[in-house]
Amino acid sequence: RVVVPRCGTEKYYSAVGLLDYRFDLYQEVNEEMISTYHGEAGNKFYADLCVMASKIAYENALVIKHAVTKHWKMHFLDFFDFWNAKLERKATQAFMFADREEDARFVVIAFRGTEPFDSDDWKTDVDFSYFEWEGVGKIHLGFLEALGLAKRKQPGDWDCLLETLGFSNNQSTLNPKNQSLYVSPLLHARNSYSSSLGPLELDDKHSNPQKPLAFYVLIDKLIQLLETHKNAKFIVTGHSLGAALATLFVGVICGCKDEDLKNRKSMLIERLFAVYTFGQPRVGDVKFAKFMNQTLNKPFTRYFRVVYSNDIVPTVPFDDDMFNYKHFGVGLHYNCFYREKNLEEEPREGYAPNFWVGKLKYFIPERVTAALELVGGVFRHRFEGDEYKECNLSILCRMFGLVLP
Repeated sequence: RVVVPRCGTEKYYSAVGLLDYRFDLYQEVNEEMISTYHGEAGNKFYADLCVMASKIAYENALVIKHAVTKHWKMHFLDFFDFWNAKLERKATQAFMFADREEDARFVVIAFRGTEPFDSDDWKTDVDFSYFEWEGVGKIHLGFLEALGLAKRKQPGDWDCLLETLGFSNNQSTLNPKNQSLYVSPLLHARNSYSSSLGPLELDDKHSNPQKPLAFYVLIDKLIQLLETHKNAKFIVTGHSLGAALATLFVGVICGCKDEDLKNRKSMLIERLFAVYTFGQPRVGDVKFAKFMNQTLNKPFTRYFRVVYSNDIVPTVPFDDDMFNYKHFGVGLHYNCFYREKNLEEEPREGYAPNFWVGKLKYFIPERVTAALELVGGVFRHRFEGDEYKECNLSILCRMFGLVLP
């Protein structure tokens, strides 16, 4: 009997869920484990929890709730579907959960990444436009829009964005003479400067429940939870686009001068436990990287950027003279044998000066790696256990990786 799952139900999985059907954590969660690892942000327990949270973020709300409550035995808080003013639709998703309902010890915010068959997500990724935030650095404009902090449509003053970042209204007029704003040639070469910028109505920030904006809703919810759970700290995580949003969400908290948030800023930074990102694209320039390093990684490390093998996403936007985007912190790079190497930047520097020259340079090494991953995908479960057995769709994707690794 063939059962066709209905959209939005517990059995309706995304393409990511069909590729990897696992929901259980590597280690079964118990009170002793959480108590033991509570003060160790870099412990594998939290890395495991965050990578699974980033994976299930691609699923619908019921699948996520089932995984959190039934598989992890934790407390599901909420699933969010946020408005993107540029795309004029709800295109940013995230969910929140805590380790327990009463007196929680940690709260996790997980952002959904780039959905494979969502062209709008890909448009957000490849739009390399930036906004220059005074005192912080240049930030990827598409990611700001995904968080509900910017909008481009008509000439205007970007009131909402500039208010949040600490500019007064009389400083908020943007024009080519007094602000550095790069308009990506990939998406906006045909448009004039005036048609690519526009205001984000202040009323949208809180008063329109039909168009909730990610940063404002999540920060309000987070503050409420931290005030309720006095001993709780919070973790932010995500994969791909979700990783960029997780990083920028924390970056805005750290650099924000908004009056509504300023009184709680020190509390939020103090109770930030860790940021875990997986396959994260670059978010800002060198100045932004230095700002985040000083804020997040001193006196101890709270930011962990995980990269696997030949993942191309962490190599964009490029770090060449034209774009000058940079990663920050130490990246945890894993090769196809899952051996870790700590690197500050991506090893494939040949992509930056000329993308196609870089592709030719790494043509053979990438295909050798893809072949090794295919062999591992087929045979690893024979040595590591049945939980490593991959489905036919996953093997097919690995075969496709031989052509486009």
